[in-house]
Amino acid sequence: MRRSPRSALGSVRVSRRRRCSTLVMAFVAAVLASLSGPGAAFAAPVEEFLLRNQDTGHCLDARSRTLVGRCSGLPGQIWTAPSGANMTWLRNEEAEACLTATPSGQVVLNRCGLGGDMQLWTYGPDAETAVRSAANHRALTDQGRRGLVTSALSGARNQLWERLPPG
Repeated sequence: MRRSPRSALGSVRVSRRRRCSTLVMAFVAAVLASLSGPGAAFAAPVEEFLLRNQDTGHCLDARSRTLVGRCSGLPGQIWTAPSGANMTWLRNEEAEACLTATPSGQVVLNRCGLGGDMQLWTYGPDAETAVRSAANHRALTDQGRRGLVTSALSGARNQLWERLPPG
């Protein structure tokens, strides 16, 4: 028995509606996952660590005005990142903020997720321990009392950092 043209067209419409509905649901799921935070749908284990500068011996410190201070292992010096991540946020739980590079080369703390590439950092393999901004590819540099900046990678010891377990 032959279908009438109208019923054949009706099944095409249903099939298109179903596809559109599926696409809309996939889009909504993707938006909701992105609002939950980066990697929420595929959460990796989080690693906690201190970052100690090889030249000054100072640790990255969210409590300090210069963002570096004598290593104490207190919560302001404990940073988190997904384990094994090549490029990641450096987040301090106590400050509820992420390390952020500015276009001028300064380093500040800002709410995570608001800085785009300015909040993404890589660790190594440059001299195995350089921390570099994904936005400007410059190295995190401890200038002592003047604090942190990003500067062209030179391999100087004040650009080299060690990841240490907290405590």
